[in-house]
Amino acid sequence: MPRFPNPDVMSSCCSCHAVPPARKAQTNTPVIDGNWHRNLHLGLAILLAGLSMTFSLALNLDPPDEPIRTTLHLVLASFTGMGLLVLGWPVLRGALVPRLTLEHLYLIGLLGAYTASLYSTFSGVGHIYYEVVLILLAIYHLGRFALRDHTEKAADLARHLPGMEAPAQVILDNGIQQRPAAEVLAGQQVRISPDELVPIDGVIVRGRAFIEELAHTGEPFPAARLPGDRVLAGSRVLDGVIDVAASCSGKDRELDRLLAACRDTVPSPAENLAQRVLAGFVPTVIIVALGTAAFWILLMHSPAAALFNALAVTIVACPCALGLAVPIAARKSLMRLRLLGIVAQKPDLIERLAVVDAVAFDKTGTLSHPRLGLDALDVTAAAPLELTAWLAAIQRRSTHPVARPFWNLSQPATLTDLSIEALPARGIEARFTYLGTVRRLRIGNEFLLDDASQAVDSSARQLYVLLENQLVAVARLTETPRESALQTLDELRDLDVRRILLTGDTACPPEYRDSLEIHTALTTADKAKLLNAYRDDGQHVLFVGDGLNDSEGLSAAHLGIALRSGSGAAHAAAHALLVHDDLSVIPQAITIARTARRRLVRLLTFSLAYNGIGMALAATGLLHPVVAALLMFASSATVLTAVNRPLDLAAKD
Repeated sequence: MPRFPNPDVMSSCCSCHAVPPARKAQTNTPVIDGNWHRNLHLGLAILLAGLSMTFSLALNLDPPDEPIRTTLHLVLASFTGMGLLVLGWPVLRGALVPRLTLEHLYLIGLLGAYTASLYSTFSGVGHIYYEVVLILLAIYHLGRFALRDHTEKAADLARHLPGMEAPAQVILDNGIQQRPAAEVLAGQQVRISPDELVPIDGVIVRGRAFIEELAHTGEPFPAARLPGDRVLAGSRVLDGVIDVAASCSGKDRELDRLLAACRDTVPSPAENLAQRVLAGFVPTVIIVALGTAAFWILLMHSPAAALFNALAVTIVACPCALGLAVPIAARKSLMRLRLLGIVAQKPDLIERLAVVDAVAFDKTGTLSHPRLGLDALDVTAAAPLELTAWLAAIQRRSTHPVARPFWNLSQPATLTDLSIEALPARGIEARFTYLGTVRRLRIGNEFLLDDASQAVDSSARQLYVLLENQLVAVARLTETPRESALQTLDELRDLDVRRILLTGDTACPPEYRDSLEIHTALTTADKAKLLNAYRDDGQHVLFVGDGLNDSEGLSAAHLGIALRSGSGAAHAAAHALLVHDDLSVIPQAITIARTARRRLVRLLTFSLAYNGIGMALAATGLLHPVVAALLMFASSATVLTAVNRPLDLAAKD
């Protein structure tokens, strides 16, 4: 299943970027320390709960005579009290917020169990439930461990952005010094060599080069960048050496803003709904517990039963599914989307994606491949017959962007003494011997033609071939469909999703004519108008686009996903970013969202039903407090295990 693209593929500037082993180990160290700390807390809570349960059970089943009974009770009370002080601080801190939270229910259960046990210790009436205190603490720390573990996984995932870990070669008065990009200050100059990622945002002050900047501009062909041009971190220098003056610090790059978006855990509507239900559930539990105590005191004349049945109500009522499982499930779904390369920019992404029943695509830059292919090679009268064979041979020896369009040419000629030199920001120059004659062939953009005094259309997507400084061919480039496009359309059809094409072009590739509902020659306003019409008809349309002319459509659609290679305006208007060019993740994302919605509904239903039945049994005296604690532990462990399974992108549930 596709995740972030291969880090070795230069075209994907937002793919996963391999981190050197030494840096990776350094990055992971805090995570390991944090896991050790939480493991200690969780292990200590479980150990204390087990010991306390053993002693409490023995004292309840076979109470010793005085003064041994009181002595053992006081030892157990002190032991539990110390555990409550050490492990219960997070509960108290969480309960100090000015709104009702899960910690309030835990605090009520903890204090109730401890107070009831002290009552039994000093009055000699009823059983002790010190173990319940530590069981509740173990359950609480189990939930905190699961939630924090998930949050750290999301943070680690966000670090896998190309250029995020790229070192910077900072130019100083005494030479060049390598530093982490985060330590670069605004105004400092950085040197970037060929095949290196740009580590900072800035302006070129020296040098020129072809730069692959799909991640920021969406330009399908590497751009020639000269002194005075702006470059962004995450772009890749393909040839030449450039010196860049940082326009901001290494902590304020566009990549850092994307990382912050990955790390931010803005509560989703599902989490907010769970919080609202919890806010109403806490006072309900308190009312039921007080009603239970009043019933057993006033009508059944049993203060001891009133105390312990009310305690059972508060213990069994802790809704782990509401307070922990729902947030984990919601955030886990978002992390699954991030693993696919979809980064949420608005908190309701899952909810909107789950009801999508139509997907509209922009064509140019979205359904079309980001790289240009060779549409035609127009040769002049001066071109030798062997020119195509020469180009085929040269492209096999070069990875330069100007050679890529010729990769489909076959039957290369046999060239001897072939050497290829990059001409920064212009192209390449090949020198070779063919049939005993030394030749010089240059391939590149219009800058090559300065010496040839040729008039060209600089706005066209063309490459020029010069033999000994004479123009011999013009390569016309064209867009090609993305490899994943047709597969994506087929999978959307299997999901019973309507498929739509919205484009400003007047023509559509024949590959799409049988797969899409096609609308051509659309302006920016036309796209938005059509999407509004679909919405008025009750359709929940996901619009996938990349350009400035798609921004209105991304805003008008029920849900907008912008390609990371697109414009900044498209990014701002979208609900989410697709950080690579593999469209096949769109059907997977819809499946994940639909599954997540079903799971969240089941969790909410289970939580309310389970706690309602449990409170009813506890209020009538049919549920012992220890049994209530064990049932709560079992249900909590089951729910947390279910929602915290290892991510499986192939799974639908």
